[in-house]
Amino acid sequence: MKKLFKGISIAAVLALTAISATSCSTAKSEDVENIDTQLNATTTLPNATLANSIDNGNIFHAWDWSMSTIKANLDSIKAAGFTTIQTSPMQPQKDYWAGNTSKEAWWKLYQPLGFSIATKNNALGTKSELQSMVNAAHNKGLKVIVDVVANHLAGSYDHFDQGVKEYEPTIYGSNGYISGGAKLHSETYNGASDSWCTTNGNIGLPDLNTHDSYVQKRVLSLCKKYIDCGVDGFRFDAAKHIETDNSSEPYGASAFWPTVINGTTSYAQSKGKAKPYYYGEILYSCGNNRSYSWYTKYMDVIDNKTGNDLRNSFNANYAAAQSAYYTTNLSGDKVVVWAESHDTYANDDQESTGTSIYNINKTYAIMGSRNGAECLYFARPTDGNWNSCTTKLGAKGSTAYTWRQVEGVNKFRNYWGTASEYVANNGGYSQVVRYNSNESGMVLVSSGSNYSVSNVTVPSVMKNGTYKDYVTGNSFTVSNGKVSGTMDNQSGIAVLYKEGSTSGSGTGTGTGTGTGSTLPSNVNKNVIYFVNTGNWSNVYVYAWKGNGGSGNQNSNWPGVKMTKTSEKVNGYYVWKLESTNFLTNWEKVIFSNGGYSQTSDLAITGNCFNAAGTASIYTPSTSGSGTGTGTGTGTQTTDKNTIYFINNKGWSTVYVYAWKGNGGSGNQNSNWPGVKMTKTSEKVNGYYVWKYTSTNFLTNWEKVIFTNGGSSKTSDITITTNCYNGSGTASTYTPTTTNNTVNNNVIYFINNKGWSKVYVYAWKGNGGSGNQLSSWPGVKMTKTSQKVNGYYVWKLESTGILTNWEKVIFSNGGSSQTSDITITTNCYNYSGATSNYTA
Repeated sequence: MKKLFKGISIAAVLALTAISATSCSTAKSEDVENIDTQLNATTTLPNATLANSIDNGNIFHAWDWSMSTIKANLDSIKAAGFTTIQTSPMQPQKDYWAGNTSKEAWWKLYQPLGFSIATKNNALGTKSELQSMVNAAHNKGLKVIVDVVANHLAGSYDHFDQGVKEYEPTIYGSNGYISGGAKLHSETYNGASDSWCTTNGNIGLPDLNTHDSYVQKRVLSLCKKYIDCGVDGFRFDAAKHIETDNSSEPYGASAFWPTVINGTTSYAQSKGKAKPYYYGEILYSCGNNRSYSWYTKYMDVIDNKTGNDLRNSFNANYAAAQSAYYTTNLSGDKVVVWAESHDTYANDDQESTGTSIYNINKTYAIMGSRNGAECLYFARPTDGNWNSCTTKLGAKGSTAYTWRQVEGVNKFRNYWGTASEYVANNGGYSQVVRYNSNESGMVLVSSGSNYSVSNVTVPSVMKNGTYKDYVTGNSFTVSNGKVSGTMDNQSGIAVLYKEGSTSGSGTGTGTGTGTGSTLPSNVNKNVIYFVNTGNWSNVYVYAWKGNGGSGNQNSNWPGVKMTKTSEKVNGYYVWKLESTNFLTNWEKVIFSNGGYSQTSDLAITGNCFNAAGTASIYTPSTSGSGTGTGTGTGTQTTDKNTIYFINNKGWSTVYVYAWKGNGGSGNQNSNWPGVKMTKTSEKVNGYYVWKYTSTNFLTNWEKVIFTNGGSSKTSDITITTNCYNGSGTASTYTPTTTNNTVNNNVIYFINNKGWSKVYVYAWKGNGGSGNQLSSWPGVKMTKTSQKVNGYYVWKLESTGILTNWEKVIFSNGGSSQTSDITITTNCYNYSGATSNYTA
């Protein structure tokens, strides 16, 4: 790609956007349609990076992300210009298993067991982790809304899952069925548009009797708990299927929405908080003889068809942003729109699954730059094939949300606020023009492969003059209702804005020159460092002075590739570039991954920066030839091959899962739950220490999770040292013994049953082909001459038997056998585990 334009004034940069797209065939021209909306807010927001409310910005849907994953990525979400983060449901999860992928189990989050915030067994985390994430988000100026499932709970169409009884015994009744007093609607028929079925029927799940005051109060109780955690708003799943209080409801109104919405608002305000934001899921229509207005008195609603239609148009290779109206016939301030959602991506129909991320972003460019409607950006769980997705439930998938064009869309929307808009389609280019009496800007999306824009018609409100394209830095000219210029030939998108004055650039140059002298005298002027908080796989640094260009830059865009070091700052690797007088020769820098992710323009005020643009002075611990105290106790002397775990949770087995970047194939130490650790004989504070050794483990990977192989696990932990405990507390551990380690290739059995033959059957997961040592009854063991308590010891030697497998059964090859035994040591008897055995 061509380098992004640099040296732009802050106000100008924040007034524009860009999008990446694929080539499409040319579409026919359409007349420009005027939208007579009035400017009712200032077009200059503080720093123009975040909107001042949820209503005036776009929403990042952190779909299937855990609370700790969201918290770890707040900087990149904010840098991308999103105003609000939407979580997946945090209610008690059905059929929890820590190893589930998003593909396998996303739907379980939408079949909750009750109306509380999960405190255990939830892939997304716990109530305390939610509260911690919300507090951190608020500290960065971000808002948080949560997804609430209120229409149904887990189960089948006519009864509840038995797990509901633990959380909602009154709703569950005696047996989960209506016959046992379960609070369900009696209709079990499902019809998509039939009014009775819309509110009183089911969607294949047990439809709660939302007419019942107890059910209403339970949902209100959940919302109050979320308010106590600090959340700013709510999305209500399946809102369409919950009746309103309108007297014209075909099959009975109820007080559900006034009870929940008004009750939540009153509670929030009683706590000194602002009125929460609310929106509801209503797809395609409200059902026969029902009206959107019955809902919009309480909340915004989803307009899914407008974005879906536009996405399908781009997929069919023609520009279609010719209508300014929404298919719901509601005004923009009443709807939430999207380019895609989890419903279009992950549901059985997979409406958007096959759409390239480029066409998704192209659709988002139009939908997300408009006035009024909040636009949802769905975080895909993978950049690859959804049907073979291996991303764990709770983990981050695609990083497309960080792409500069997505950032540009959001900041364009944030900058223009509620200013007037025109939506047009001319000459094969979809256009959104935002304007006021003083200025104008435009998002221009090509539907073909013609990137040379020549005299394309634009609305007359697009003022004459020279504009800058944020994607390429190329100049575009608008004259008498025509625009001309050259677009980026990869994205097919231009975002046009009025460039700042030349005096602004002059000031920037002066500042840049002055900053060189402010660096401490002991800083090596030949080296620049980057703390890779963006977890980019490659890092480039582009540096320039003045206006850049030939002779005034360190290299053509994207600059020079940096070198990854073995050192870390706050868990993130440090990268460096050595170049004579780098810090004094140049005035500004941009760091990037060589693609669409990059920092803003940074004046050189330090020798080290991170992905958020924060400058600092960095001193490498490995520099020089000294071996003083700092170096001696630092990471240089730590064994980089071994990681330790202090088992303060008392798990019978411990696994360690490690990864870098987004994880997945090639970026993880093993498939979930990772590799089984070995129990040592040493203890810390009374708890056994477990260990795992693998070449350069501590430097090859960036994060770890420790787990018992089941539902108990730590949060995501950034590797900063060699030892952790079950609470995630880091420490440096030095083993005191080295000669009594267990041989992982031998397993022993003390034959206290007096069997004439002993077999051992070992397996992992569900067993079966590829997951077992041998078919039943396993492998015959060898009788040794040694005894324990008078019983002979039998043994089997097999490579990695203690680490390759999770469980064993010992038997006589016939009807007598042990129970299933989890492998925790190297020796067992008929009753189970004994202590480690030394032959």
